[in-house]
Amino acid sequence: NDSQVKIRGFRIELGEIEVALSQYPIISQTVVSVEEEGDNKQLVAYLILEKEKSLTIDELRAYLKKQLPEYMIPSSYVVMESFPLTPNGKVDRKALSASEHNRLKVSDNYIAPRSPIEEMLIGIWCNILQIEKIGVNDNFFELGGHSLLAIKAILQIQRCFDIELSVRNIFEFPTIASLSEKVLNSNNRVSKQATSIVKADRSKSLPLSFAQQRLWFLAQFEPNSSLYNTYRTILLRGTINIIALEKNINEIIKRHESLRTRFSTFLDQPVQIIEDDLYITLETIDLTHLSEMESRQKSVELITQSATKTFDLSRLPLIRVVLVLLSDESAVLLLSIHHIVSDGWSMNIFLEEMSCFYQSFIFGKPSSLKPLSIQYLDYALWQRDRLSGE
Repeated sequence: NDSQVKIRGFRIELGEIEVALSQYPIISQTVVSVEEEGDNKQLVAYLILEKEKSLTIDELRAYLKKQLPEYMIPSSYVVMESFPLTPNGKVDRKALSASEHNRLKVSDNYIAPRSPIEEMLIGIWCNILQIEKIGVNDNFFELGGHSLLAIKAILQIQRCFDIELSVRNIFEFPTIASLSEKVLNSNNRVSKQATSIVKADRSKSLPLSFAQQRLWFLAQFEPNSSLYNTYRTILLRGTINIIALEKNINEIIKRHESLRTRFSTFLDQPVQIIEDDLYITLETIDLTHLSEMESRQKSVELITQSATKTFDLSRLPLIRVVLVLLSDESAVLLLSIHHIVSDGWSMNIFLEEMSCFYQSFIFGKPSSLKPLSIQYLDYALWQRDRLSGE
């Protein structure tokens, strides 16, 4: 029976899964197949949705859990406009397996890694699950993970952090956010490992971290995409010292190598190139002559432009800062940085340091921030060393 398959010891009727999926309100047609990657077999559901409809994996899995046992729930979901057909008018399953289409998103609430541990864990998961983008609240099993992949993940996590974990832990803590807490609290070994990161030799070819490498490859396929821009809008109150603010931003750029980093290739591999100096001019847009309503509308337009303007990873800067003056006592700072050199965690550090440096420049006092002993590059090389030699 071609519709009956065996995966991880379970006999599964593909037709039963297709019936359950076809009963979901906005799915008009569906085909479920088995795809293999090495020794790993997984169920993939191909879907045709009703026009102008959309859904997420979270929604679909919540529905399927009420209809099917866990082992019959597909790992991946691909949305298509139509299915390829054979000359006989049947669905061409081989063409389906070879196709590249829009995979459903896990959720609309992507949250980037906020700490080195979360970034490390995401790097491991992305590598094992073959997924390009994972948020800290995404569920390992809803991303397509299963017990065999969980074993592989735990082995890599144990080697990376030099801690003891069991496969049960990934079932108990199935998100990056929860698992990172478990890793951090594992006999405090992880915090001790931070001291093992040493300053790397800058004279050699400088590879990317795993997270950077994924983003670099994505940028090669979609060079004009703003999807991986990280941005913040900061409302500033009081009199703004524009000169001090510009100095402030450039002091942070001077402090962090990643903000002076561009990307190239060496022997067909992506590499980091860190420039010694980079000074950016703070672009200032004055809207004080407009009415309050006009100013609000224009500022929203500028926020959208700043957030969606693309970066060229081979050229500096990969940071863009715009100051929009709303009145004599208020302004909005638009901060946009490519995700390859910044994430939600480092963006918070940027804002904290900006506040510290600004106060120092205003009052003419030296900064209380100590020089950084290591940079992101050092972490990237440490990460590669920890995860090499699987």
